[in-house]
Amino acid sequence: MSQEGRFFTAFVAGGGTGKTTAIEWALRLFPTDLVYSSEGSRFHNIGCFRGGFGSGTGLMQTLCTHPRVLLHSDELEVMIEKFGIGGSGGAFLGTMNSLYESTRPGSNITRTSKSVPEESHCTILGCATPDKWQNMFSSTGAIGSGFFQRLNIIASENQSTVPALYDPDLSSFQADLIARVRSLEDLPVEAVILPEAEAALAEWGGWIKEQPDEDDIKGRLQVLILRNALHLGWLLDRPAFGSTGSVRRVQIDGDIIQRAVKIAKYALATRREKRPLVGDNASAVMENSILRVMKKLGTCNRSDLYRKVNGDRLGRRIFNMAIDLLEGEGLVRIEEKSTKGRQAQVLIWLG
Repeated sequence: MSQEGRFFTAFVAGGGTGKTTAIEWALRLFPTDLVYSSEGSRFHNIGCFRGGFGSGTGLMQTLCTHPRVLLHSDELEVMIEKFGIGGSGGAFLGTMNSLYESTRPGSNITRTSKSVPEESHCTILGCATPDKWQNMFSSTGAIGSGFFQRLNIIASENQSTVPALYDPDLSSFQADLIARVRSLEDLPVEAVILPEAEAALAEWGGWIKEQPDEDDIKGRLQVLILRNALHLGWLLDRPAFGSTGSVRRVQIDGDIIQRAVKIAKYALATRREKRPLVGDNASAVMENSILRVMKKLGTCNRSDLYRKVNGDRLGRRIFNMAIDLLEGEGLVRIEEKSTKGRQAQVLIWLG
């Protein structure tokens, strides 16, 4: 089978928890001739241009000069919002979806861009806070397009902050990692999937089919497994029969697939947690936001619920109307409780 190891990765965590810093630490591993934003790489087969893009045309123009691009976005919602721009947003979204699957993007010829790159490699590394994440898809065409299925979501609910983040010591593995990457310039790596790995993949396939999630949650997890397995195979470097002077072959065995399956199960959990809110209007978005929180918590103080669904974004009127509607449908029950001498309303999930 043919598969490449690119990822569209999104870090979703609260403000001030270190998302951007963690990405900068990762990028700091690589010298400027491998990850660059101006001059370019002295290599032909490795290295990537790092930048942010607001349109498919801008991305395609860059790919004509730099065939490998890292789309780095500290505010991922800025890029997602571009998908909703009339006339160009749909083309941008289609380009991103195509580049996840293929190294040959579809034609995107415009008055200012007459050429199409012969081969393209695009990876996304971006950040979002939970409140922006749950709303940023609703005004675009991304919902139902398959873009969400392509995301590798790393999420944290931890809101803890510290006075300072101390830089980690990367030197213990930095030199070896860079040497491995640079060796790919002249000696590409191919992975050979062993029969035991095929059996493990089949077992995973049966397990995921039994899960009750809809396709937008489960979709393309088999692709994610293979891509993680490719990276693990390369990093663990277990030689396989058939290496030559022009290509190095490594094996993907059952152990590697089991590791990749664990990552895929984590991805399934984060997709369940971070599934985009849908709704054609503010009321529908609020209802779905409340339902998500109540399904997870079971019970919640009304004031806490307002905070958890970012009620300030749409206002108390929309929030109260949504609760009244859900109570009328028998999905939640409201109880009055006294806490430390004060009356408070508690919502109980019944659905």
